[in-house]
Amino acid sequence: MIADDSEAFRLLMRTVLRFEPDVEVVGEAADGIEAVRLAERERADVCLVDVNMPLLDGTTVAEVLAALRPGTRTVLHTASPYGSAQARAVALGLPVHDKANFQQIVQELVRERATGDTGP
Repeated sequence: MIADDSEAFRLLMRTVLRFEPDVEVVGEAADGIEAVRLAERERADVCLVDVNMPLLDGTTVAEVLAALRPGTRTVLHTASPYGSAQARAVALGLPVHDKANFQQIVQELVRERATGDTGP
């Protein structure tokens, strides 16, 4: 699942992920509340979540998903990797990837999907 308020970034990630075997994008969200609802409804294994989103920031989305769906992995990304939300994410043990390095993000998503305990 991809959650980002930038439609262009969602399109980029969806397009790149199409070429990864065993990876299926089950949905997209443009804000944090939509991201939580989508992840729960689609039972997403891995959620790519922008740190800075409307309604709920990505770190809060990750916390909510950890409580609702502990088997779902969250991969955070941002265009500005040195802010207070990012510091909060790191303090919670959540790595934050630089949005400009989307190949690293794709590798992390694929690794999480291949090796992560994705729950029931």
